Amino acid sequence: MKIMIYSKSFTNPEELFIELVMLGILGIGVDSLEDVEDLLSQIPEWKYIVLDIYNTYMLNWFHEHRSEIKIIGFSKDSQIVRNPESLVKYGVAAMIDDTDDPVRFAGDIDKFASIERVLSGDRRKFIRVQPGPRDSVTAAIHISEDQKIIRGNILALSIDGFAVRVIYSGDIEFLTPGKTYKTVQINLKSNTIKATAVLISMRNDCVGFRFSQLDNDSRKEISVYIYKKFLEEVEKEAHYRTFFF
Repeated sequence: MKIMIYSKSFTNPEELFIELVMLGILGIGVDSLEDVEDLLSQIPEWKYIVLDIYNTYMLNWFHEHRSEIKIIGFSKDSQIVRNPESLVKYGVAAMIDDTDDPVRFAGDIDKFASIERVLSGDRRKFIRVQPGPRDSVTAAIHISEDQKIIRGNILALSIDGFAVRVIYSGDIEFLTPGKTYKTVQINLKSNTIKATAVLISMRNDCVGFRFSQLDNDSRKEISVYIYKKFLEEVEKEAHYRTFFF
């Protein structure tokens, strides 16, 4: 699911979006109606808006566009929000708790997505990015019994796993599908992440792994990287400047 967050009040927007990435949701922040219109015109798939409800003018604008977008509302100290039933006429799909806690807020959005069945059953659960050649995102798989280290360049990365092209094609013979490799290192620019991973696919010199053990700090590191790559892609594809309220 892709969402826009339209707000001037959330105190930790980047932390919120990283929490969303960990749930498999992409989010971007905008701080004016003009920015919403611009993004909608350039990237039509952005149809879900998380709304900081603080004036009726803004609500009326969204109501006029309710055939194009779906609003997920969260309340602030506004008179109109004190009667949540009145939001129905504006096309608000769900109320999300008023909170500055990014973990709780992301969880509320995820709950809405599940209820509304926004998440497509035919897509991967986690968001993947493709590191560019300049990123130097690499992997090292340690094979203790052969005293071998297989190195490669990561082609795709998510918090669920990664695909890697091995540097030396002859190293493929040391890998076994279905086997768990207890020492896998992901070199994420200046950070090194250690994990346990299962080899789930092989094709020529490319192999795919699913993480079987990944600590919370490592999940966060990967999510931060995914979010930053995502912002780069938004700016590249839409020539759009992302606003953090």
